[in-house]
Amino acid sequence: LQGQVDVVMFPDVLNTFNNVLVADTVVFVKGKLDFRRERPNILAVELITLEQVREKLAAKVRIKLDAKDVTKEKVAMIKNICRHHKGR
Repeated sequence: LQGQVDVVMFPDVLNTFNNVLVADTVVFVKGKLDFRRERPNILAVELITLEQVREKLAAKVRIKLDAKDVTKEKVAMIKNICRHHKGR
């Protein structure tokens, strides 16, 4: 998926996570999708640094493929990626 969406932060969320907002730094936004306007927005609930994302959210990885897309080459590629990136 790709695209753009506006993120709305109310003052309480901004005050809580102000230290995470650093120029030119990518953050993970946890929130609720709001369709009440012309374009969808994300109402931010939590901001997480990329370092924290690994610790908080990456407990496991699930790979789902359509049976028609599974080839020996693709399975070998996935195994190779998993071998080289075992996690913690």
